Amino acid sequence: MWSFKPKRTSVAPRHPKADKVPRFFEAQGVDELLTISIALAQELWVVKEQLAALERGEPQREFTPAELAALDAERQSFIDNIFGGIGPDVRLEGTEER
Repeated sequence: MWSFKPKRTSVAPRHPKADKVPRFFEAQGVDELLTISIALAQELWVVKEQLAALERGEPQREFTPAELAALDAERQSFIDNIFGGIGPDVRLEGTEER
């Protein structure tokens, strides 16, 4: 009868820089899933902003300050809806230059 016992070795990180990336959650994969979710939310917001410009009928025109304020409020609501389960302090810090 064969008696094969595999050697116990430490598991190498899945990503070469994984040991340099800060981890926020203990469970494996949660940080990666959150990173993916944030990237998808960013892309979706870009599409929503482009759609808002197209719905105005003038996609090349700059947003007015009132339109920017409305978009910022909508963006914060979007962030709250998607990431509200993470914690209460997920807030829009400011607006980027457009």
